[in-house]
Amino acid sequence: MEYKIGELSEITHLSKEMIRYYEKLGAVRPKRRDDNNYRVYTTMDLFALLESIQLKAFDMNIREISEVKGKDYTDTILEYFRDYRDRLERELVMKQALLDRTRELIVRNEESRYNLGNYWIRMAPAICRYTFLNSRNDEYFDVVSSDKVNEIVFSEEGIRFTDDIIIFGEDCDTWCFAVRSDYVPLLELPEAGKVQVGQQLCFCTVVDMGEIGAFSHECLAGLIQQAGERGYRQAGPVYGVLCGRGVEQETFRRYLELRMPIER
Repeated sequence: MEYKIGELSEITHLSKEMIRYYEKLGAVRPKRRDDNNYRVYTTMDLFALLESIQLKAFDMNIREISEVKGKDYTDTILEYFRDYRDRLERELVMKQALLDRTRELIVRNEESRYNLGNYWIRMAPAICRYTFLNSRNDEYFDVVSSDKVNEIVFSEEGIRFTDDIIIFGEDCDTWCFAVRSDYVPLLELPEAGKVQVGQQLCFCTVVDMGEIGAFSHECLAGLIQQAGERGYRQAGPVYGVLCGRGVEQETFRRYLELRMPIER
């Protein structure tokens, strides 16, 4: 069977220009009729075009398609599909982690405003953290995180899995980038500067850091008092996980979940 380019375009739903581009790169090789020099495509050209469209659907560009079909076809196509499989497997792992992360953020944002001033026990997950900068109340000092850490954390992939946490100290506080330990292999974070913190049982509350300039250690008073009254013994520095910043009910709020590690 023979087809004109318009007929082939109608069958494949490709534009004539795209078919000519496939032809230009050697994916299809039509012949020309002797009487009018028009291109004529055979059924074999149609099959070749269908195969090319299929490979393109697997993210192979048209130039690669021609190269694959031109030499050592089986070895080359196997190598490509194995690489493609590996990419898909990594994407699936990443998508599943991102789904879990999104669910986590939904719960965090739903609960933060309702837990304002309430107290509860949480098993905080294991994390790894990197120091970002130091602060004193609402005064913030120079960034100290490395370029490598910043490159990953501020990337589209990294930022989705990163929490901002503040570790409270006597003289100054430390803001850190924190990533759950089960997400770390996905992001290929550097070893330099990484601090690993295991799973911790924590006594928690949510506070509002208030308007810019209003934040101070006074926000810790209620947590410390309640922990003492309930007989919990502190097992590490108090830290906070930033839940969100924004205007709510015409007031700028900065929700911070305070966590005090306690003895089990």
